[in-house]
Amino acid sequence: MPEIDLPPQQYASLLVAIQAAIGRRYGCLAVGGEGVPTVSRAAVAFVASGEGKYLVTAKHVLDGLWKKAALLRVLRPTRPNEPSIPDEHVVDRSALVWCSHSLDVAVLRAPATMATSSDVAWFSADRGRRQLTKLRQEWSPDVPSHLLFASGFPNFGRIAGALNPGLVAEFLGMLTLPAAIVDLKEALGGSQMAIELTHTEPILASDADPVSRAFFRVLVENPAATSVDLDGLSGGPLVLPAENGDAEIVGVISEGSIMQVEGEGPISLLRAAPIDELTFPA
Repeated sequence: MPEIDLPPQQYASLLVAIQAAIGRRYGCLAVGGEGVPTVSRAAVAFVASGEGKYLVTAKHVLDGLWKKAALLRVLRPTRPNEPSIPDEHVVDRSALVWCSHSLDVAVLRAPATMATSSDVAWFSADRGRRQLTKLRQEWSPDVPSHLLFASGFPNFGRIAGALNPGLVAEFLGMLTLPAAIVDLKEALGGSQMAIELTHTEPILASDADPVSRAFFRVLVENPAATSVDLDGLSGGPLVLPAENGDAEIVGVISEGSIMQVEGEGPISLLRAAPIDELTFPA
């Protein structure tokens, strides 16, 4: 298991900083919305490459969404404990510009209304590639790993509640968790990266968002837990803190699972498509 030696308060500070840095750079593709709870969801990263603006998500989840609806709505929670914003941005199959079955990732052209919106921020694919190149050069399985952060909307964090008669506001449950690299190119996953979520008990007392604290609490209070639902993280950004206090995208999460390791308890593993293996239109 990768170990990263950081004081609990530094974990807490990083979580808050990362949430502030990336909060407007990812959202949720959903079937439903517009005043009613969503039926199905996928996290989606907002990525700029060259002059283009794109939505990047997990291919298998996107395929499932399109089986349920021809138009998908973009939802953007403002904060972990506040309702989503049902933006007037929708995408259909014509928006798909590239996908990879082996990487389990899909790239869609962002709607024009979204690409020009001042309320939306974008990860830089170019800066992300440079950070990942540096990470590949420095990473070793024999030394403590670099600290990354994984974000998304796990199903266990979703709450739907009515604020006013006839109006339903949906709390999707934004989640940001520290993670460590297990392998930059795992044998069974082709070119995917293998990432392990860091189950750090001191974070329970930090200023992390309520969904993050709930995730850790489940694992701490029930070390045999294997049923925590990581569905909803798929398509979310995997980011590396930058020296300027920002964060750069280095991958897009494809799937997650919890497994039991004898003597170590539950291990949460994610697989992610590296940003430098995605193809964006020239």
